[in-house]
Amino acid sequence: MSTAIAFNIFRRRRQRSLCCAVRQSKPVPLFIQGETWEFGGTLSPSEALPAGFQLEAADDATRILGYYLFHGLSPAHHGPAAEPTAPA
Repeated sequence: MSTAIAFNIFRRRRQRSLCCAVRQSKPVPLFIQGETWEFGGTLSPSEALPAGFQLEAADDATRILGYYLFHGLSPAHHGPAAEPTAPA
């Protein structure tokens, strides 16, 4: 990552490819809080960007809106939150 910004990544529980990035230094938006989304991990400046994440767009969106929505092209980002869930 070419910037010193760390992002917290959240995944929508029922649509796991839909992700939301929030600057680690900013509050989590209200729509993320609750049972619809789950924490997927932290993307630090030294890590490779996950597929579907566009750094310039994330920087602009989080600066202006406070969050950045993107479609993760791979479910393999950061631990248990990224693993597929069993059907209910």
